Amino acid sequence: MSAKPRAGAVVDRRQLFLEGSIPRALTVLAVPIILGNIVQTGYQLTDAFWVGRLGASAVAAVSISFPISFLVEDAVVDEGLR
Repeated sequence: MSAKPRAGAVVDRRQLFLEGSIPRALTVLAVPIILGNIVQTGYQLTDAFWVGRLGASAVAAVSISFPISFLVEDAVVDEGLR
C-alpha cells in the first residue's frame, strides 16, 4: 500500500521550482541524481575488483556493462518522469 503525497508538498515543490531560487531548485534536483551515480559507480568498481581475480577478459566484460547500465538506468528514470 503506497502513501499518497500531501497536497501541500506538491504545491511547495511546484512553488520552489517556479518562484524560488534557481540554485536551490537545481540543488534539490541534482542531489538524488548525484547520490545515485555515486552508488552505481561504487557497485561497478566493486564488481571490477572481484571480477579482476578471474582475468582480463572478465574485467573487460564488466567494463563494457558499466556504460550500458548507466544508459538503461537513465532510460528508466526518463520514462518514469513522463
